[in-house]
Amino acid sequence: MNRLFIPTLAALMTLSASGVFAAEITDKIKSMDVEAHTVTLNDGKVYTFAQDYDLSKLKTGDEVDITFETNDGKNDATDVKSAM
Repeated sequence: MNRLFIPTLAALMTLSASGVFAAEITDKIKSMDVEAHTVTLNDGKVYTFAQDYDLSKLKTGDEVDITFETNDGKNDATDVKSAM
């Protein structure tokens, strides 16, 4: 038990020090830029996906849940799914 405690504690401290935590938002898609791999929600916030992430099943007006991390003021999306 003690062998796992210290490495786990160290990892948690590192994550909290960096301020990088995953968050989730639910909203409708206002617009998309397939070439830039970005999705803009109705609240005006832009979420950027990795170049290899398949956005082809999404369309304007879809209500989605986006999982993301904010890094240097940029919303880096890691997942998106239908909110329905």
